[in-house]
Amino acid sequence: MDQSSIVSDALKRDLLDAREQRHWEVEQFVQAGHASVIQLATNLPGPDKAPPGCSALLEWARYQLEESLQAQTVVHSRDRAGYYCLLISAQDPLRCKQVGIDLEHAQPFARLLDVDVYGPYSGQLSRQSLGYPARPCLICGASAVECIRSDRHDQDAVIRAAHAHLRNFTRRSTDAGLYIGGTS
Repeated sequence: MDQSSIVSDALKRDLLDAREQRHWEVEQFVQAGHASVIQLATNLPGPDKAPPGCSALLEWARYQLEESLQAQTVVHSRDRAGYYCLLISAQDPLRCKQVGIDLEHAQPFARLLDVDVYGPYSGQLSRQSLGYPARPCLICGASAVECIRSDRHDQDAVIRAAHAHLRNFTRRSTDAGLYIGGTS
């Protein structure tokens, strides 16, 4: 087995472990009876899940959700899958998901965010449950899942596109005085 497949397998295991830990954390807040539990995470392709600007992007989005949903951040962390936070809100899960989708569509750089919403009776709400298509690919706009599964694009091109969005966020937020959360 070559070294790249060992690294790739180790990364896959690390990412799966991180997702399982996040799911466990979400379930703790859902079971505690909160109306809505919101998982906000950066969503970047490639092995580096926390390039410069990621932390600030998450902080920008967290602020938007706290203000729009009167939400409270209860977990703020970084794991092998990147930066994430959990918020709780007394708002209806459907409203929270709509606000999350609106945030993901607000700016091209917001495509690098993933806003998942869980309710005590609804479980995880999908984009499709509100009539939205699957998340678009960073390169061609088709379904990101389809592009990933079919290996439609060069991985380096997808990573470059994501990093261009991140640089755009950093540039725009710094120029507008919106940069929250330091230099990372």
